[in-house]
Amino acid sequence: MVGAGLLCLSWGQAPETTPVPFTLADRDRLIRVEARVEALEKRINALEKQVEARFTALEKRVEGLEQQVEARFTAIEKQLEMLTYLFIGLFSGFVALVVGVLGMLWWVVQDRRKVLRPIEESVEEYRRVMAVLRKRARDNPELAAFLDEAGVPIYPK
Repeated sequence: MVGAGLLCLSWGQAPETTPVPFTLADRDRLIRVEARVEALEKRINALEKQVEARFTALEKRVEGLEQQVEARFTAIEKQLEMLTYLFIGLFSGFVALVVGVLGMLWWVVQDRRKVLRPIEESVEEYRRVMAVLRKRARDNPELAAFLDEAGVPIYPK
C-alpha cells in the first residue's frame, strides 16, 4: 500500500518538479530544428524583401499610369473647352445670320410698302377720275365715244 500511495503522490506532483529526461539526440534534434527555423526566417525575410520590391515597383508603375491618365484627362478637358468655344462661336454666327436675314426681310417689306404707297395713291386717283368720267359719259355722247375708242368701258362689269 505504501507503493500505491507513492504512486499516487508522484502522479499528483506538479510538472515543474518532475525531471524531464533530455538526451543528446534530443539536443541534436533541437539544434537541427533551430537551424531550420533560422533558414525559414531567412527565406521569409528574403520573400518579404522581394514582395516589398515588387510593391514598390508596382506603386511606381501605378503613379506613372496615374500621371498619364491625368495628362489625358487634361488634354480631353482642353479639347472639350475648345469645342465648347467653337460651338458658341458657330451658334453666335448662326444667330447673327438669322437676325441679318430677318432684318433684310423687314427692310424689303418696308421698302416695298414705301415704293407701293405712291402707286396705290395713283391707282386710287385713277379710279376716282375713271368714276367721274364714266358718270359724265352717261350724259355726254361725245365723251362716251371717246372713251369707247380708247377701250375704256363706260359701265363697269
